Amino acid sequence: MNSFQHFNETRKIAGIWMGFLSMLPDIFVLIRGICPFSRVKKFCLKMHNTQESIDMTYKINEKLGMAWLLHRIQDIKTHDFKYE
Repeated sequence: MNSFQHFNETRKIAGIWMGFLSMLPDIFVLIRGICPFSRVKKFCLKMHNTQESIDMTYKINEKLGMAWLLHRIQDIKTHDFKYE
């Protein structure tokens, strides 16, 4: 799924604000692609589709954590990804 699909799917079930928040994990993918620093790249990879990122964002804000969880659920349904 691309960011706009995440927005639309999340908006349908959780509203516009959550739709915008659900696009944030993809921003980390973009940063990972353009940043030359390996430490930043590793952090961005962890922040995209991992349980660790969901747990971290829930600690910041419950709605932010829910948006990250919805993003992960949508990605699991639509494509295969594995992180080491």
